[in-house]
Amino acid sequence: MITVDPVGAKFFDFQISDPWTKAVEYVGKTGSFNASQATSNPDGTITLVASPIDPGVHNWLDTSGLHLGTFQVRWQGLPASVTSGEGAVRKVEVVPLADLAKHLPEGTRMVDAKGRGAQLAEREMTYANRLR
Repeated sequence: MITVDPVGAKFFDFQISDPWTKAVEYVGKTGSFNASQATSNPDGTITLVASPIDPGVHNWLDTSGLHLGTFQVRWQGLPASVTSGEGAVRKVEVVPLADLAKHLPEGTRMVDAKGRGAQLAEREMTYANRLR
């Protein structure tokens, strides 16, 4: 589980990569999230769950089967009031999948198979629109 604060950036992105920093699939899978794709916590932070197995969390970072790798976070267009990165990455913790529900923030958006299908279809559509 990773909780980050977009700190008012005009653009925010979080991406899973293999050990050589090659991005995992992000069009037909959820290997990355930007602020418009992710669901925020009530305090404005974003909690993501990186796992090779779908945990049913909307903000699931699909590792495409990887158990080892890196992640990259990008903040662009920061407000002038942000003078350091302190507090931008709030928490990173390894949580057993069986215990995940106990660690998720209250109100975490969950999805079932139908919801995941809709999420993936929307990702593919928005990516295709970017290529026009």
